[in-house]
Amino acid sequence: MIKLLQNRNFILILALILGVFVSFPAIYLKEYAIYILAFMMLMSLNLISLKEIKSFNQIIKPVLLSILLNYFLFGILILILARLFYLPEDDIFKGFVFIVVAPPGAVIVPFTYLYGGNSRFSLWGVIGASLFLLILFPLVILLIMGNSLNNGILELFKILTVTIILPLILSQFLLRNSFFIKISKYKGKIIDWSFFLIVYIVIGLNSNMFINHIEVLLKPAIILMVLLFGFSFLFILIMKKINIVYSDRISYLLMIFVKNNPFSAVISLQLAGKVAAIPSVALSVVLLIYLIFFPLIASRMKD
Repeated sequence: MIKLLQNRNFILILALILGVFVSFPAIYLKEYAIYILAFMMLMSLNLISLKEIKSFNQIIKPVLLSILLNYFLFGILILILARLFYLPEDDIFKGFVFIVVAPPGAVIVPFTYLYGGNSRFSLWGVIGASLFLLILFPLVILLIMGNSLNNGILELFKILTVTIILPLILSQFLLRNSFFIKISKYKGKIIDWSFFLIVYIVIGLNSNMFINHIEVLLKPAIILMVLLFGFSFLFILIMKKINIVYSDRISYLLMIFVKNNPFSAVISLQLAGKVAAIPSVALSVVLLIYLIFFPLIASRMKD
């Protein structure tokens, strides 16, 4: 039993099952989800020192590449697939647009660490691409909504500050902290159980959709499954072909496909209603399945 509770896949599957069938505590945990994510970030960042940055050029490459991968490449692929099933004026299509403009998921950083990726690339990529959203988000929302920017901007600032900026600053003070040094060997398990809580909350809040309206989720889920799994293996072949090193393969793949799903769900709900939030609800399940199978995907990236 102890071994099962240390198995990452078992932990994530358990979160999914409990979220669907024992969902009522999720309502009370909802307000803490952003802080749990911030704690995950803190645990992932406390071995990275900002003093190691020698020049601006060390940052600009991961930032620009992450913007290209997470917004433009991901956006082109998902909107082409969504357009096969929905018209641009449909609320569900707008929901896919909200996913596109969501920043990279903060869980990219801990998962990069867990699977031996390029942690510095992922860290600066998540930070830079998230800050780029301050420019992209108002423009896109203005195009599809015409107004209603205030709630979205405030939510964006809160998420950026709590989940990225504060953990980054605090992590620098904890680099030489004896307690954090001692628990570093348990860091992977701490991150796993923190992610368990986040997954449980997201699934639990949408348990009614899974039980009573599963058919509404199927089409968006199929689109997202094709995108995340089908194109992942295509990009793995391309990265191997052009001799990208393993650590960068991990970081690039996570940067392309992992979005801040709680952000897209909240923004969709606030600005366009429940129907527009359906793709984000579907993404919560598909992304969970993707992360459960990520050990297999990561193994395919090795030479």
